[in-house]
Amino acid sequence: MRRPRLFPCILAAAALAAAPAFLGCARGGRESRTPRRGGRLVVALAAPIDALNPLVARSAEAQVAADRLLPRLARPRLPDDGGAPGLEPGLAAAWEVADGGRAVSVALRPGRWSDGTPIVCADLQFTLRAQMSPEIGWRGAGFRQRIERIDCPAPDRAVVRFKAFDPDALLDAFEGNVLPRALDRWSFHSWRTADWVARLVTAGPFRVGPERAGAALSLERDAAWGGASGRPYIDRIDFRVVPDPTARMNELLAGNVDVADGLTPWNAARLAADPDVRIERRRGWSYAYLGWNTIDPAAYADARAAREADCAKRGERDCPDDPQAIAELARRRPHPLFGDPRARRALTLAIDRAALVRELFRGDAEVPASPILAPLPEHDPSLAPWPYDPLEARRLLAAAGFAPGAGGWLVAPDGRPFSFELVYAAAPGARAAAAVEMIRRDLARIGVALHPRAAPPAEYADALARRRIEAWFGGWQVSSRVDTGEILGAPGRGRAGANYGGFADAEADDLAARARTTEGPAARAALWRRWEARFHALQPYTILFRPPRLVGLRTRVRGAASLSADDPLRGVEDWWLEEAPPRRP
Repeated sequence: MRRPRLFPCILAAAALAAAPAFLGCARGGRESRTPRRGGRLVVALAAPIDALNPLVARSAEAQVAADRLLPRLARPRLPDDGGAPGLEPGLAAAWEVADGGRAVSVALRPGRWSDGTPIVCADLQFTLRAQMSPEIGWRGAGFRQRIERIDCPAPDRAVVRFKAFDPDALLDAFEGNVLPRALDRWSFHSWRTADWVARLVTAGPFRVGPERAGAALSLERDAAWGGASGRPYIDRIDFRVVPDPTARMNELLAGNVDVADGLTPWNAARLAADPDVRIERRRGWSYAYLGWNTIDPAAYADARAAREADCAKRGERDCPDDPQAIAELARRRPHPLFGDPRARRALTLAIDRAALVRELFRGDAEVPASPILAPLPEHDPSLAPWPYDPLEARRLLAAAGFAPGAGGWLVAPDGRPFSFELVYAAAPGARAAAAVEMIRRDLARIGVALHPRAAPPAEYADALARRRIEAWFGGWQVSSRVDTGEILGAPGRGRAGANYGGFADAEADDLAARARTTEGPAARAALWRRWEARFHALQPYTILFRPPRLVGLRTRVRGAASLSADDPLRGVEDWWLEEAPPRRP
């Protein structure tokens, strides 16, 4: 990883393919090196900020807002964002890995919450308790489960202690935002329905401002945060929700917004003609995929009902599934369509993913071979994605017992037609609908009937959590930490995790478990590469594409080269706004 630096223009760093011609320098003259105080930054986001508390929020846009309001101990730098490997300090002034990777000692910077109380080690203890609370059900809890406790030898000192050696000790110790202990006055059961605009105590460069017409959320500069430095330089950030990427582009062209996140390569090509706009491109650290339910839905429903009845008898409010029981269910009662890895591999081979990249991204996206993305050292660069090969797909399906039926449509070994519903979250202007339609046509060519259904985002998320979807179009944002357990391993199986398809493989589980406790980086990378090969063969997901992150900015926004693939406003406390030029006639 490399530390972000300020450049007069940004090109794709270490991109897989050469960037198209529109990814060039910002226009509009020499950038002033003297920050100017004041002004309002208007940011167009693709989806609503569903909660300001990151432990209960589900949208990536909510995390963008939370990182302006709440501190982190430190933040990792993603590969391809520029700079050297390491962590960017936040609330942590200094740190040291101790006890053979079983502890991290942290010295805290002085700071205060918006209620006037100092930020101390007890806030870290409270944050860990909230993160691991089953009542809250934070989706990132798996990254903190190796922590045994946090000791506070002094108010400004913390020692994060792990249950065993942790190769990712620093990343795990610094995961997530720090929350104020003042929130302990409310029960965790109330957090998902709370009004966090009114309740949240903050300690970031911005604080929540009053409601303003046309803005989904307004943040105001917190003068106390930067002290004598005068940072942040911008007085106010207004967030607007503009779901359609072309609409975001048009708002940027019209000068109604200063930052438009989540643009497409087609939008970027159009923006190249405007001298008042520039594009910041980062290699993407998210991917889209098709998920396959590997367990017979009826069998899971019966097992879940029995589990809930057993919990009710014992008076237990929280009733997570047992990962071992789910693995056994996947073995005994596999899904009639997706339980056989040959069928899943055939589905991957039948989808022309290169065509998806050409049509949806103007050729400017990648097709990864696994969820472990390049250039992470745990990724095997010799592992190639499965090609588009419908003939081999037909052969695999025949070997798995699928035979042609009426009209050429395939029939499963149990007599069921190879016909299924694929659910995706409905969103205006999203690429999901176009991608799913192309996939539907590809699968029809080999005799598989896919029936798309767009569901409201809340309904989609609930159906996934309850395992009521046979196949789905989804996406994950990843980081430099490699740990697949939450999405494809034992920790994520059942109702409490994100292994929505119930994928279970003893060899993959063993490789992942060993990789998590192996001390040598080379030996750890070798284990993850073996896990990758297992994923590649079994295809619990069909990974579709890895798009770049394209952020459009008005040229009056200065200092914004600090933004990253995982945060379009990263470093916004150091950005500033030039005086708006007169509008061209």
